[in-house]
Amino acid sequence: MLRMKECNCGLTHNENVCPDCKQLHVDKRIKRTEIYCQNPNVYGIECNKCNGVNIDWSEYEKHIWCYDCEEDVPGTDGIFSGPIMIGVAEIIGICFDRINLESGERIKFNGVDYERN
Repeated sequence: MLRMKECNCGLTHNENVCPDCKQLHVDKRIKRTEIYCQNPNVYGIECNKCNGVNIDWSEYEKHIWCYDCEEDVPGTDGIFSGPIMIGVAEIIGICFDRINLESGERIKFNGVDYERN
């Protein structure tokens, strides 16, 4: 059985094929292996359905969990929608380090790339 997702037309449907835009809805979500070390709110991300900020990182890549909607949603882009001035972000307390979910290891961001062991 195929899992449904929100359609490009902005609606969620129970059918495998959207009755409006006729696209096939196949869930292609991939399990996340890393998360940023701070909550999605810090990066200006919000729920794309309810515009809420009662959110956390989803278990799926490119998704957040909205506690109000009680589902995984793509969310908004937040500060990732454009160029990020890393120095300014650091001054205001934004950190781009990541946490490896399997090992719990913190992966440091050096301003250009991630320092992986």
